[in-house]
Amino acid sequence: MLFWVSLTVRITVVLIGRTYRTPQDMDHFNFAFEIGRIAQSLAEGRGFGSPFGGNTGPTTWIMPLYPLLLAGVFKIAGVYSPLSAGIMHGIDSVFASVTSIAVAEIGARMFNRRVGIWSGWIWALYPGTIQYPIHWIWDMSLVAMCFSLMLVQALRMRGVGDGQPRFKSRDWAFFGVSWGLLGLANPTTLLLLPVTVLWLARSPGAGMVRWIGSLWRQLPGMLICGVVFATVFSPWVVRNWMVFHVFIPTRGNLGAELEAAWSDRWQGFPAQGQRVNIHETAPSHQRYAQLGEVAWVRQQGEVARTWLHRDPWRVLVHEPLLRLEMFWTSVPRLGDGHPMTEAFRELNYAFLSVTGLLGVVLAIKRKVAGAGLFAGACLLMPLTYYFISTAARFRHPLEVVLIVSAVYLFSEAELRYGFSRSLLLRK
Repeated sequence: MLFWVSLTVRITVVLIGRTYRTPQDMDHFNFAFEIGRIAQSLAEGRGFGSPFGGNTGPTTWIMPLYPLLLAGVFKIAGVYSPLSAGIMHGIDSVFASVTSIAVAEIGARMFNRRVGIWSGWIWALYPGTIQYPIHWIWDMSLVAMCFSLMLVQALRMRGVGDGQPRFKSRDWAFFGVSWGLLGLANPTTLLLLPVTVLWLARSPGAGMVRWIGSLWRQLPGMLICGVVFATVFSPWVVRNWMVFHVFIPTRGNLGAELEAAWSDRWQGFPAQGQRVNIHETAPSHQRYAQLGEVAWVRQQGEVARTWLHRDPWRVLVHEPLLRLEMFWTSVPRLGDGHPMTEAFRELNYAFLSVTGLLGVVLAIKRKVAGAGLFAGACLLMPLTYYFISTAARFRHPLEVVLIVSAVYLFSEAELRYGFSRSLLLRK
């Protein structure tokens, strides 16, 4: 029921709102942006490239999993067609609906069944999670699903919720597959990979000797996980080496992102517009096409270093702190919308951050199994965004953790004047 209600709500909104009618200006660029251009290049037989239009050659601007999916839809239903948009919204809605089931299991295993049920339904019906699969043709719903399924698998392997650990070779192999797909969708999540592996391998209980012994016993499984992960992930790295003759393990646009993030044009806010102008006659587009992506990104990285040398305090301290605040409290929309509407939007966004983080702190204090994974996710997954750019959609995978933790926080809340438990979530 949870899956089908979640899917029905999203598909209904897509059909009623006709969100499959994407804007056609800028040669359909607002249809999946750089991912759409790469998918178009793939569908037309020009390979994985041209993220800004034209035929600018191969790229590593975006990780391959979602562009390959969109390219397959383009081949079947037409490039930039309303049918392709509708299919992608439907696929993303399926991803979000699967996530609702995973969220329910995470809550049930870590806390109790009631927390799991409430968490799953909130994910299914909360407008903040509905907005992405119905409006955006991008990878948020895919990453959130992969992330939630990885957490489910980790909890199952550790035996959280049922007391039955599962550390067979196939379990470690499936865990490696999960992380390989997650990395191919969004590499910022890979910061959490060592934490999850060590958390799985560590035996419950204190003591360094016991901890080292547990790691030693799980070493074969960890090696299997690593081999499988490398098998899934390495074709992307090998492709990059063969095409560019440079080691590019994830995305190859870091220099361009740093130049946009560290310049004094945006003062910590997300850079408006593209790093490369999408119009083929624009100087930035012509320079990108002439130099090739690797050389152009390297050139942009040199410019970024000049910003760093000019004002290191702003680049490394002030603006990262500003982005940290915006990651958790929302990015203001300057000059856009009624002040009351903006205040409500920011309050709604920040409310989930505050209650979710407080729930994580409470789970750690009460030594809930899996709380360390939640804390690691909240600490590590946003790090990249603090130093480059931030937006509401970057928090979406973490909303898996925040919703479950927020529900747990309210389920454990005690009323001030003698009542036992919250009436809503009383055990």
